[in-house]
Amino acid sequence: MQTVSRLGKQIRRVFSRSQQTISRNPLGSLIVTLLIILGSWAVVKASWQGHSGFSDTTVLQWLELIIVPITLAVGAYYFSESQSRSEQLIAANHDEEVLLQGYMESMSELVLEKQLRKATGNTKEEEDLRNVARSRTLITLRGLVTPNPDGHNRRRASLLRFLYETKLIDNQDTIVSLEKANFEVAYARKFVLENANLKRADFYRAYLRRANLKNANLAGAYLVRANLRKADLTGADLREANLRGANLSKANLQNADLTGATFGEYKKKQTIWPEGFDWKNCGAKLHK
Repeated sequence: MQTVSRLGKQIRRVFSRSQQTISRNPLGSLIVTLLIILGSWAVVKASWQGHSGFSDTTVLQWLELIIVPITLAVGAYYFSESQSRSEQLIAANHDEEVLLQGYMESMSELVLEKQLRKATGNTKEEEDLRNVARSRTLITLRGLVTPNPDGHNRRRASLLRFLYETKLIDNQDTIVSLEKANFEVAYARKFVLENANLKRADFYRAYLRRANLKNANLAGAYLVRANLRKADLTGADLREANLRGANLSKANLQNADLTGATFGEYKKKQTIWPEGFDWKNCGAKLHK
């Protein structure tokens, strides 16, 4: 009976180590649950048969016929799952690199051959050209979903830098509108985005630490839980921006317009203002 007890404990240890992985995969959970039930049934049956005249040695041999296949099956399953996830991640990264490269090439063609930067008028041709550029931008951003291991998305940030450096999102002559553009968790540390038009763009949990956002148009931008620590927001338009849970510690908010901006808690994260900043008189609204 002690042998049966020891084997029961070994079975529990094998499956408890896999618990975290199981929870990530419903199908895996079902398979392993069935295996646990089968193993438990085998232990109970063997124990009962032990009382009926089987020796511990016979029980041990009989259980090994069950435990070994189960252990091998579980190991093979998780090895296959791990390999599959790794292959999927490699494929996703490759596909997104191709997507980003294709976007930059097609946009460069519009800039160089179709004179996209000069399409600031109201003619149908110019409006169509701007619409094409905006559509390509939004579609590409929706496809750049795989973050780096640190949780940041550098491809979305690369796209943003491209738009800025090609002067397509300048405040004075905005060619590509970024309203509702998804830059969630984009890694834009120390980016120069001075005078950029980022109106109503989505920067949820974006990493904008030390970014140069002087005179940037961030009106209505979704900056919830964004890291803006030490960012230069001098003269920035933050009217109606959502700053709940954002980190603005040591940020420069001189002459920034915060009229109607919302701040406060979001998912247990509070808005952090620069030390000494008088948020009560800046026009921002506390979310309750």
